[in-house]
Amino acid sequence: MFIENPTEPATVKLELENIQIRDQLLQCEYMYIAGNLCFISKFQTIREPVQCMNCYRFNHVTLVCKSEQYCISCGDTKDCTSTVFKCVSCGQNHRADNKDCIKYQELIEKLKQQQHNE
Repeated sequence: MFIENPTEPATVKLELENIQIRDQLLQCEYMYIAGNLCFISKFQTIREPVQCMNCYRFNHVTLVCKSEQYCISCGDTKDCTSTVFKCVSCGQNHRADNKDCIKYQELIEKLKQQQHNE
């Protein structure tokens, strides 16, 4: 297995006729394929960008995050008391989980394009 850009999330779709095996895989939540940690979930037609709940950046999950923890509201240290919003992804004045974030919207468009090409 060759991964062109290991920082970009990829999707591997398995279609299983055996429902019991499918359910067992879904219960596992993750597995290793060729030394790569792969998360298992039911395939969804409409996907959303993956966002870390530790640093609030996109394209990786908390389990593999190597960054320090940031505040979802201001992008500073986790236990801040700031009332000013600043997104860690785009620097604009909104929370990091705001669906109107330009970086989030760019990733949505990229996912739509990928889905269209599948």
